[in-house]
Amino acid sequence: MQREEKTNLLKRSIVLQGLLEKDFLVLADKTKLISLPAKMVLFDEGDEAQASYIIQSGQISISTESREIALLSDGEIIGEMAIIDDGLRSATATAVVDTTLLEIKKEDFQSTLMNDAKSVPKILKILCKRLRDSDQKLANDYTIMTTLIHDINNSLTAFSAARVIKKIAEENGNDTIKVFADIMIKAQSSLSEMIKNALHNYKHNEVLSNRNDTNIIETIDQAINIHLANHKDLEKIQIKCEFPESMPAIHHNKNDIIRVLTNLIVNAAQASGEGNDINVSAKFSKDKCLINIQDHGPGIPQIIQKSIFNPGFTSKPNGNGLGLFSCKNIIEELHHGHVSFTTEINRGTVFTIELPAN
Repeated sequence: MQREEKTNLLKRSIVLQGLLEKDFLVLADKTKLISLPAKMVLFDEGDEAQASYIIQSGQISISTESREIALLSDGEIIGEMAIIDDGLRSATATAVVDTTLLEIKKEDFQSTLMNDAKSVPKILKILCKRLRDSDQKLANDYTIMTTLIHDINNSLTAFSAARVIKKIAEENGNDTIKVFADIMIKAQSSLSEMIKNALHNYKHNEVLSNRNDTNIIETIDQAINIHLANHKDLEKIQIKCEFPESMPAIHHNKNDIIRVLTNLIVNAAQASGEGNDINVSAKFSKDKCLINIQDHGPGIPQIIQKSIFNPGFTSKPNGNGLGLFSCKNIIEELHHGHVSFTTEINRGTVFTIELPAN
């Protein structure tokens, strides 16, 4: 590749646009072309970043453990910030087809700057603009999210009718309607607390989780008999429970744990299919409460086992990939516990929640 062609490729980088023309020529002489056969990895997620790359021809897939996040082609830049900072690679880059890349080593870029400091203010200005743009995007995302949460909270006022329905049912001795009204009232209470916590989190950049010493069996019972009482995926599935006669109170946020149990039990029902049972058990062992949710489904394939807790990963056609990620966050970040699973192909899967006693 000629010097002029290399220079034209380098000018595609936003970060490098602060260089003077003579600096482009100097840097072009230091770069080199590398060839990558199809399916070969350029770098792995977590690797130390030592160079940036510009694609001359071919395609590069950028992916994390859970999914592909970008597909780059001719003229596009890979790992642009690697020549600026000392961070680690945030994703894996793999050649989709035979690909040719222009490699820009960090040391070559930085030595070029050292020899001509006039470019530094321009590059700093570009980096500052990118930072401001990122801040603005975060501010816009914050506004959109908090507005949505606020509107959902307002919509929950419709559930207030459940209290009127419950009163009428009590006056007329209709126990069936009263049970359904109770379910709606408790669901409204749970949703209201979740929304309050979400708004607090966005506003103060901290997680609000009100925890109390509560009987964990009561929490499990509420999840099964109220929140999942009429779930469509559980209509033809029996949940078999096995609990000790008594257990010590566990310090936890009831609504958070109900969210986790709801996610895991619905997943178990979808995996098991109609006519199969789900087993839910709890026991106390070595200052920990252990809750097991067992399905009798096909098991989790080994190829995806490391990815199932990643945000955005899903094996369901209409899934959003947030359920198990949320479960792990609630148990491990908010309750200092642990969530894990064991699985056997064609035999089923057991998810285990560990909660510390205190």
